[in-house]
This record gives sequence, C-alpha cells and structure tokens, in this order.
Amino acid sequence: MPLVGEIPTESNTRLFLWKVEEDHNDPQYADLVKSFKGKSDKRRREELGGALLLERLEIRDKIVYLENGKPTLPGVHISISHSDDIVGLAVGEKPVGLDIQDDTPKLFNIKHKFCNDEELRMWSDDLDRLTLIWAGKESVFKIYGEDLAFAEEMHVHFPVQPPKWYECTSLKHKRTYILDWLTFEGKRVVWTRS
Repeated sequence: MPLVGEIPTESNTRLFLWKVEEDHNDPQYADLVKSFKGKSDKRRREELGGALLLERLEIRDKIVYLENGKPTLPGVHISISHSDDIVGLAVGEKPVGLDIQDDTPKLFNIKHKFCNDEELRMWSDDLDRLTLIWAGKESVFKIYGEDLAFAEEMHVHFPVQPPKWYECTSLKHKRTYILDWLTFEGKRVVWTRS
C-alpha cells in the first residue's frame, strides 16, 4: 500500500502521508476520478492520492471545498497538500495548516514576494530556510483560507539552534503558530500545531 502512515507529531495534529503510485486512468478508480474531468494529469493524480488516503483512513464524509478553496470535513479541521507524488493530510481538533514543498532554486527568484526585510537579510541565500519560510507561511495561510500578504503580514522566527519546529506570526490575526517540520523524500513537510 502506498500509505506511508501516520507521522508522530508533538501535538494533537494527526499527520498522514501517501505516496501516489496509482494510475488515475486505471478503471478500478473510475468512481473516484469521475469528478476530476478537465484537470491536468498531474492534478488528477494528486486528487486520486487524496481520495485514496481518505478511503484508507475510512473517512466516509465527502470533503467540501469552501468558496476560497479551503477543504472541510464535518467535526474536524483539515488541511491537504500535494507535491508531485506525495499527498499529505493534517487533521486537528482546532484549525490546522499543512504544506509540502520542494527545495527548489526557483524560490531565490520570488523570495521578495514572501520574505520580509529581516527574513531577507538573514536567510536570502539559504535555500533550506527559504523553503521553510515559504512552507510555514503557506501552512498558516491555509488555516484562514483568505488573502494574507506573505511578506508584510507574516513573520517567521527560527530558534537559535533550529530543532524541528519554528514559529510564524500572522500580524493580521495577531496570532503566533508553532510549526513542526520534517523532510520526506527530499520535500519539506510543514504543519501547524493544533
């Protein structure tokens, strides 16, 4: 089975990862993929992975996407992220955000769009930190599902000796989130503690 499993976390957030090896064109998945028509092959593969993950976890409720694109399930808070053949699902009793990102040099070209002056001064040439900044801010953004100016309205703080957590503050919401992270198959998996 491509379910990597439940990843132990330091909080009440439950994190699940799925490695998508299935072919969305396989007839056995016809019922799952019928709503994916008109989407790219990459997107259909990602959505199949998400559907299979929910099926494997025996989550029977259908995910409902709000107008802003935020996924919802009755009774819990969720966040979903895809990156190539990896799908992640975070489930919490409180709002939760999850993002999966590659360490891609493209971040050097757009860092001014998501980093504030202090972050640029300290981490401008550090791809690892830029990836964590982007993924952390994306995780917090997913909690709210609304417009947030990444550079101006969110600030990331790393401890002096970086463990597997750091902080992101949403100035707009006057709230600081602790972010946990791990590296899985070369990708950064970042989630908010709930």
